[in-house]
Amino acid sequence: MAFGLWNLSQSRAIEWGAVEWRSFLLCCMFSPRALEAKGLLDKFFDHAKMDDFLRATYVRLLRHHAPELVLPTLLEWRGKGYRLSPIVLQESLMCTAMIADTTERQRAVRHVWKALLEKDSYVMPFTKRLLQRRLEELRAQPTGGITCEEAAFFAEMIGMQPRHLSLLDMKDSTSDFVVGTSNKNAYTPHVSGAAVSGKSMRRRRRA
Repeated sequence: MAFGLWNLSQSRAIEWGAVEWRSFLLCCMFSPRALEAKGLLDKFFDHAKMDDFLRATYVRLLRHHAPELVLPTLLEWRGKGYRLSPIVLQESLMCTAMIADTTERQRAVRHVWKALLEKDSYVMPFTKRLLQRRLEELRAQPTGGITCEEAAFFAEMIGMQPRHLSLLDMKDSTSDFVVGTSNKNAYTPHVSGAAVSGKSMRRRRRA
């Protein structure tokens, strides 16, 4: 159905934006044609026009189908000056952990981890749970699973605590963020009735 909608849009010259492409990738996330969907986006949509949520969805698709492509993708985006938000980096950390090759996995995970620390970001609970599952999977492999050094690094990421609490820390995963709004989860502290009345009186005095 997703590819049918794409063909229909093409036949009617309907241009897709970030929201449409994100929906398309989500529909194809667990499809055998997922990488074909990625290829269509690469061909017909400028990566410079991606928003945070489309980038995160793009990386999530790679996690399920081609995690080894995430580091080259991130390096390309960073090289072109594209924004890599904490939301994108959360998905990227999970994606790099799924890489099969030990050497490449360690290199990619450390790259994303460094980027997260540079953003002063926090490893979200859902990300920690996935890292824990992946650590257990690698430990269970009879050969070529995980080294003691890498296991210790996984434990460091899983046990990370934020230096200060922010809105990001209050959420379980990147899926909890509002999509399609200009104010992406801008946090507005609760204001009591008395405080509101006080502000109103001050405005009247200034007037």
